[in-house]
Amino acid sequence: MGSAWFRPRAGGTGATPADWRGWAAIAAYALGLVVLVFTTFDGQRAAPIAVVTFIGMSTTLTAGFVVFVWVQVQRFKKELGS
Repeated sequence: MGSAWFRPRAGGTGATPADWRGWAAIAAYALGLVVLVFTTFDGQRAAPIAVVTFIGMSTTLTAGFVVFVWVQVQRFKKELGS
């Protein structure tokens, strides 16, 4: 199995990409948000249902990304401890 994609930051809290796959994951997350904006609003004004849909879906996408990064940081710590 490969190495972890993210590692803990040297100072403070958070994580930083450990290699190119971490940067690719960040790019995919950002692209997902951009696609979500364009597909949710689809050229219309910010209708209340579109806003609620965007908030719900972007929160879900962000929560999934945060869990993914957390798992990768735990994996990095485990590899470091071995």
